[in-house]
Amino acid sequence: MLEDIEDLELLASMRTIDQSEPVELYTKVAGELHASNRHNYITRANFIREQLNGREGEEIFDRFREDWGIWNFDEGILTVEDFKRGFLWRFRDHTTSWCDNQKAKAWFLTSPEALFVRRYEFWICDNGFDECIEVREGSYKEILLSLLKDGDYEVLCSPVFTKSELTDFIKTYPKENGDYEIDDIIEMYIEGNPNYET
Repeated sequence: MLEDIEDLELLASMRTIDQSEPVELYTKVAGELHASNRHNYITRANFIREQLNGREGEEIFDRFREDWGIWNFDEGILTVEDFKRGFLWRFRDHTTSWCDNQKAKAWFLTSPEALFVRRYEFWICDNGFDECIEVREGSYKEILLSLLKDGDYEVLCSPVFTKSELTDFIKTYPKENGDYEIDDIIEMYIEGNPNYET
């Protein structure tokens, strides 16, 4: 939905962890969305403005999120609390104890919405209650690179990785890593990246 908004890439690059960036560009993007006269763009503009004005925007989010390409995962995996200033700020990854965990992770890795993320959390419920056991902060790409460094090869399906980066990864992958063979990583993850075939 958001790909054709002119200032979106700039907004994603300006976004900070502590939200210290100026709000003017958010206002401008909301104006661009509203001017499109498309219903799903107008409702998203209204959500951005709600959050810019200090409100949570839960009602509009819950009503229109699927129109915006934000899936409604089971068990509260992704909620309005994960959004700041109208865009995804935090992604909460979950273990397989949550039935939609894999769908949510796949969405996170392929959705343009993820470009705005500045905080990644990993949640478990092994001790009888939900608990966050890991936090990573930075730009979306910095977060994915840190996950990749720790052996999360699934991140390679994200279009944030260019063909050149994927090719370099394949060339430099240690032949005796022990986790996966490179052919398995290519088949399971890299081939799912739209940049790989271009």
